[in-house]
This record gives sequence, C-alpha cells and structure tokens, in this order.
Amino acid sequence: MPIRTHQTRRHVTHAAHDAVQLCTLRFLGTFLPDPTEVPNAVVTHLERQLNVENVDFKRYRSFEDARLEHRKRIREHLGYRDFGEAESNQVFELLLNKLLLADENTGVLFDFVTTELSEQNIVLPAASTIQKLIIKAREHANNRLYQQLAEKLSKTQIQKLERLLLVPKDQYRKRFEQLRAQPIQSTATTLDEALNRVEELRSIGISRVNLDDVAENRLAPMLRLGLSIWAGTLEKYSRNRRLATLLVLFQHLERDAVDDALTVFDQLMQKTGLGAHHAKHVLHDADCARNACVH
Repeated sequence: MPIRTHQTRRHVTHAAHDAVQLCTLRFLGTFLPDPTEVPNAVVTHLERQLNVENVDFKRYRSFEDARLEHRKRIREHLGYRDFGEAESNQVFELLLNKLLLADENTGVLFDFVTTELSEQNIVLPAASTIQKLIIKAREHANNRLYQQLAEKLSKTQIQKLERLLLVPKDQYRKRFEQLRAQPIQSTATTLDEALNRVEELRSIGISRVNLDDVAENRLAPMLRLGLSIWAGTLEKYSRNRRLATLLVLFQHLERDAVDDALTVFDQLMQKTGLGAHHAKHVLHDADCARNACVH
C-alpha cells in the first residue's frame, strides 16, 4: 500500500500518523502501545516520503479513536487479523506439541511463536502474553511426561523408590542421598561399599524400564535435577514428578555404579602393580559369578 495514497484521504498530519502504524506493523508484526515511540530516523524518512516537515507525532498518542481507526484499516488492507482466543489456543497447542518432542529454551520458543504468527498474518500480542503461553505449555508438557514415566513403574518398583526417601534406622542420611554419593577413596572398604551399592541399585529393579519412547533431551533436565536436589525438596513434589525423577536418576546411577566400582578397583590394582585391563576382567568375572548366584 503506497504511503502517498493516504494524502488523498486525510490531512497530511494524519497521513503521517497513519504511516507510522503501517510501517510498524510491516516491520515488527504488531502495533506499538505508544505509536510515537519510533526512532527519529524513521520519522524523518516518512516525512520525506510524504513531503512534509516537522509533523507533531507526540500529539498522536492523545488521538485514541484515530489510532484505532488507522489500525483497523491497515489490518484489513494488509490482510492481518488480531490475536484472539482462537489464536491463543492455536499457539498453545503448537507449543505443547513442540515441547512434548524436545525441551526447548524460552528464547527458541518465543522466536518460534512470532515466526508462526507472522507467517499467518496475525498481529503479534504483547511479549508477556507469549511468555505466559510458553510457561503454560511447558507446565502441561512436563506434567504429561511425569505421568508417562510414573505409569511405567510397577507397584513394587514404586514402593522401593519411595523407601529411598526414608532415613534408615541408626543412620542420619536418607538412602536416596547415600546411594547418590559416588565413592571418593580407593580402599578395600570403599570397594566393598561400592560393590554393595551396585547390588542395592540393581535390587530396585528399574534398569529394564524402557524409556526409548522419551526424547533424551526431555530426560536430561530431570537427571540434572535428581543429581542435585535435596531429598526433602523432592518429597514435596507431586507424586508423578517425584517418581519420574527417581526413575530417571536411579537408572542413571545403576549404570554408573559399576564404573564407579571399577574405578576404585583399578586404583587398588594400581597399588599392587596390576593395570586397569586386569582389573576390568576381575571385576567382570566377579559380577558374572554374583549374577549366576542370584539366578
């Protein structure tokens, strides 16, 4: 829509005001709350196009009816529509589907929303509106993930995981925190504790819970949380979120526990002149013998 055509319909000053909003929508995809907050360079360029000088743009903020009329006419001419309830629901579903596949950061999601709306010629809402939709969609996606993971656990597995948040008799730390701690010394006592840790983690029986249907980057934030959170804080979470976090964490700990025990054993072997290769075979044979006894 050539800017000069406005001169035939309105006073030159109103045409300049109109042009500001037209260019704002074209460039930003939305209208500014205060249409006078535009760079001076833009104002100068528009005045040059309209062949006018010293247009009082500051007064435009007081012409509310005129501004609304300009916006309506510009939207209709450029084929834009306002962001309403239907558009809000559409954006929420797009965000939810995206977050169910991968955990994206807020900046990426914000750009995704603005691109989608711009491609559909929808006037962008306020940034706070988009941020609220992102928060809402993320919360829904997380709750679905927690439920999906919690439903993979049997009643027995749930009981064993929940017991980890209790403090064993005659001890001062919850078993959750004890099992999460890696061995830090290379002594015979530490090796015995490391092997017992392997056995206890295996006894929970969650290593075979299949998580292949969940994207890795959806599990990673839960694992980071599980590795750092206090047990008391975890207890305050919803049941599904608590169980999902425990599942992801203790599957990881079970896989790493053997490596931790091997590291301690290797360090002991180094002290006696035996290398890591021999240590690995010794530990593997012992592990196989232990499994054979169990089965």
